[in-house]
Order: sequence, then structure tokens, then C-alpha cells
Amino acid sequence: MGGAAMDEPTTGATDWEPLEVLAACVLGAVTVLVLAGLVGGIVGATGSGPDKLSQTFVGTFITSATGWAVAGELFLLVALGIVWRQVQHWSARVDAVRVAGAGHLRRARRCSTWIGVLLLTAVAASTANLVGEVLGHAAPFDSFVWERYIVTGGTVVASVLIAGGGLWVVRYLTNRCWAAEDDRAEDDQAQGELDGDELEDSDR
Repeated sequence: MGGAAMDEPTTGATDWEPLEVLAACVLGAVTVLVLAGLVGGIVGATGSGPDKLSQTFVGTFITSATGWAVAGELFLLVALGIVWRQVQHWSARVDAVRVAGAGHLRRARRCSTWIGVLLLTAVAASTANLVGEVLGHAAPFDSFVWERYIVTGGTVVASVLIAGGGLWVVRYLTNRCWAAEDDRAEDDQAQGELDGDELEDSDR
């Protein structure tokens, strides 16, 4: 273990790798999309006009406020791939580079948790988008209306599948991070007890 520790650079826990910065920026971007959609929906709902309470008007501002869902999930998959790489990389090196490895794993765990929250938000947005399409394109049910329903419904199903797979990966990565951090804590405790025994022996 000593040789591995000498081979690996001992960076501080606060050092950020380029991929971690990219993942954080992606999550920040998706969060901005969520907040922009929420604020835009509130502004649209409180607007004035003769058609404010019409079914078509309500459907239009709902679809506009939730239109980020598909792009948001694609961005989240990119971030999830980055977090996967970080967990795989640093969980194997947490013993060699103790401080830095633990810092990277903590960041990966927090990012994966936030990805899970945003995936659930994306599913809710996709579902709301379908509701908006139904309200905005009501009867008569011609081929154009059915086309909108089918496409948007398929998007909801795809969103649920992506979120389900993503949440499974999030759970796996989170457990992997906790396991690596627990192993490191146990090693530190064992090393501390060993050092204490050696100190007692030297005093004797």
C-alpha cells in the first residue's frame, strides 16, 4: 500500500478535476432549466388577457414551461456517465490517495443524489407536458391532434424508462461511494489502533 501511495499524487480534497467541473456545470444548467420553467409557468398563469382561463391558454403555458424535459434528461445522462467514471476511478484508489479519493467520492455521491432528484423532476415535467398537449389540442380529434398525443405520450414513456434506469444507476453509485468511504473509515480506525499499540509498546 505504501508503494501505491507514493505512485499516486496526493492532492487536496478541495481539488476539482475537469470532469467534475463539467458534471457540476451540467447539473447547474438543468437546474436553471427547471427553475426557468417553473417561474415561466407562474408568470404565464398569473398573466392577464381575455383568454387567460381558457383551456387552450392553460395547455399552451404548461407545454411551454415543461418543454425542457427531454433535453434535460439527455444532459442528466451525460452527467451520470461522468459520475460513473469518477466513482469507478476513485473507489479503486481511495486507499492509495486517502484524502483526495474521499473528497472525490463525496462529490460524486452528492452529484448522483442531485441527478436522481432532477430525473424525477423531468418525469413530472414530461407528464405535465402531456397534460398540456391534451388541454391545448382538444376536440375535434383529427389526425394532427392524435399525432401530438402519440408523440407526447411516447415521450412520457421514454422519460419514465430513462429515469428508471438512471435511478437504478444512482442507487448503485451512491452505495458504491458509501461502501468505499466506510472501508476507508474502518482502515483509519484499524490503523489508529495499531499506531496506539505501537506507541504503548515503545513506552514500555
